[in-house]
Amino acid sequence: MRGVLAAAAALFWLGYGEAARPAAELVAPSSPFAATVETLLLVGDAGKPAVGEPLLKAVAAEAARDPEGTLVVFLGDNLYPNGLPGERDPWRGEGERRLAAQADAALGAGARVLFLPGNHDWDGMGVDGLASVLRQERFLASRSPRLLYAPGGGCPGPLLLPTPSGVTLAVLDTQWWLHHEGPKPEGESSPCAARSAEEAVAQLRTAARGGPLALLTHHPLASGGAHGQRTGDWKAHVFPLRDANPRIWVPFPGLGSLWVVYRGSRGTGQDLASRRYRRLRTDLARALEGYPALFQASGHDHSLQVLQAPVPEARWVLISGSGMYPGGAPVSKLPSTRFATPKAGS
Repeated sequence: MRGVLAAAAALFWLGYGEAARPAAELVAPSSPFAATVETLLLVGDAGKPAVGEPLLKAVAAEAARDPEGTLVVFLGDNLYPNGLPGERDPWRGEGERRLAAQADAALGAGARVLFLPGNHDWDGMGVDGLASVLRQERFLASRSPRLLYAPGGGCPGPLLLPTPSGVTLAVLDTQWWLHHEGPKPEGESSPCAARSAEEAVAQLRTAARGGPLALLTHHPLASGGAHGQRTGDWKAHVFPLRDANPRIWVPFPGLGSLWVVYRGSRGTGQDLASRRYRRLRTDLARALEGYPALFQASGHDHSLQVLQAPVPEARWVLISGSGMYPGGAPVSKLPSTRFATPKAGS
């Protein structure tokens, strides 16, 4: 209880722009959805599946080994390029097909399935972001009671999902931190359990002190991919157009180095170096200080990576963001890298 009260007091002293809420309201909501889960299958950035997508077939086959104990997690960017449009949009049918293909791969195997939103689900970081992510949630949640869209409501989270192992899955919508192109639920009128970044930090801090956590997010805390650190990758300096398409091997030395330096120091809005992304990382670091997550699972960079303790707030960072890229995407090895490949997989 002392940790909850301290978190509530911190909101007052920081002067975040609204009155501090009672400590009881700063406890993150929890769901029994993962009460039987012993295995996680992680798939990120799968939002453009082909008809008969082989990766989804592989996920279904693996889930069928122990469906009752398996949770398939789609780690955001579930629908490229701009999330689910309105019902009258001519592209709506294709969007529904892509989402259904992912959901049904897990549900058809008898497993549970969890969807997190990513930046492309928020209207590709556009002004219709909140409406887009809410449309996606309504469409997916109606398919089965064995499907959960979390944290839900366009809220930042965390939503806590306890598992039999004693590890609690803490689900966050990290695009909520980065989104500024349109409205998002925040402030006194917000229906979310956390109405500000400070409240989300307080809830996550309380959860971390209560027992081991594993973070499920779209955006990673560290990465050797295009959104992360690549200064030691000579190919990134010489062939910068591979950021747009890994198959474009057109040399632009000099300009390529400038591009690498820019993305590593200032970055686009979705790069780790960007101002909002740095705020996200700082908030998670404050929440988990002294109580690091067992692991963080995320997508965002279109590669497969396993990083050991790249940051103090996570013992492992797992990146599974190549759910739709058969050719993969460039990835560099960092000092913390234990595995990295540009190949598609989960």
